[in-house]
Amino acid sequence: LRKAANALRQTLPGGLVSLHSPKASLAMKVGAPEIMAKKLTEDIDELDEIIQRADAICIGPGLGLDEEAKSLLKTVLTNSNCPTIVDADALTLISQDPKLYELIAKGNILLTPHKAEFCRIADITREDFDTDPIAHARAFSQKYRASILIKSYVNILIAKDELRIISAGNDALSTGGSGDALAGVIASFAAQKLSLLDAASSAALLMGKTAEHLSKTRQSFSILPSDIINSFGEIYD
Repeated sequence: LRKAANALRQTLPGGLVSLHSPKASLAMKVGAPEIMAKKLTEDIDELDEIIQRADAICIGPGLGLDEEAKSLLKTVLTNSNCPTIVDADALTLISQDPKLYELIAKGNILLTPHKAEFCRIADITREDFDTDPIAHARAFSQKYRASILIKSYVNILIAKDELRIISAGNDALSTGGSGDALAGVIASFAAQKLSLLDAASSAALLMGKTAEHLSKTRQSFSILPSDIINSFGEIYD
């Protein structure tokens, strides 16, 4: 949760990032005072107002897997009209409820699974996936009319009928929290009016190139997602 919020904070001006969490808002506020962390409302009308006001939404990191989390995910998928990035726990919830698959067939929604998460939502084995990752990604996208970014050293991005392959990064991106950070960066770019396709490919390239840059001076296994986020400026320079 913090990794996604920090990624948003690093790529958007201060004061523009709002984080809504049922339990962790105080901890987030202490850890990053510039993030507007708020307790998640249980009022449906107020929640819908938050959704409609957003320029982009990232849901999943730190979401949880209980009924409250599922209800929130359903509300966001149903009511959001802005770019919506679906990651982490939200992907697990989708894999557990066939009805949620019906809600991802919207042009504003992007799923961002790593390989294991993709295999769960696509109901295939890792061995099947490895035989032809692009074919499986295409099949899933066509079946559910969904936009999807499968995260790896070689990222597979499919939106509508367009395919992009983003080859950048190293094993520094396998550290826990890296996927959350990527989802946050995608949301930040989408909030700045990039298309979902451009936001996702730009974010994956930025994360990958930054990881490669940091690996020149240290062991990749020692690089944390926060190190990558805090070094974005070195890549832009």
